[in-house]
Amino acid sequence: MLDKEKIKVFFERRAQVEDPNLATHFKDDDTIDFDIELINKYINESSKVLDLGCGPGRITNRLEPHVSYIKSVDNQEKFLEHCIQSPKIKTVVSDLPYFLEPSKFDVILLFGVVTYFNDEEVQKIYKNCYHMLADEGILIVKHACGINDDVIIDKYSEQIGEWYHVFYRHIENDIQLLDQSDFYITNKIDIYPERLNPWENTHYYAFVAKKSFSAGS
Repeated sequence: MLDKEKIKVFFERRAQVEDPNLATHFKDDDTIDFDIELINKYINESSKVLDLGCGPGRITNRLEPHVSYIKSVDNQEKFLEHCIQSPKIKTVVSDLPYFLEPSKFDVILLFGVVTYFNDEEVQKIYKNCYHMLADEGILIVKHACGINDDVIIDKYSEQIGEWYHVFYRHIENDIQLLDQSDFYITNKIDIYPERLNPWENTHYYAFVAKKSFSAGS
């Protein structure tokens, strides 16, 4: 369903954008403030955070003063150059479906990420997150969802100035993928005000999830 070559080329080109606020978010607005407001509810000074698909480090850089450690992962090395130099931050170049390590994290973030992966890849990412998440840890997933059905965007975007290709799953399909990966959702959050959800057929949601008690290790 997704043309992975189109997505690969798109992000290779976006990694050349000098302004980290526009490289992956494409416009100037205050969505990052709402993202951080949500994340702050689940972190403290001792938290170890995994920022998967971190892009140019917009979230990583904002969280750095407030946690003990952040591992920031992206498959575009040039994005990671925007992460601030700090002993608290470790950057890793990796394709997300194949990123798995024995470390345990208190909070794992997937913000604006899974819409660029097919269902099989998303399940791999979620399964890996399951193994990397501390037993009482929190997984937070945020992206646009289809309101009435799945939505595929495959066209030139005047706003971005690039050919844009992405998959916005119907919200129930998003929930099902988390459930099939041994997570249960503790909170579904309508994260942005109406002015930041201008489209008729998609809407941004955040899902806060924990490991299912019945899931195996």
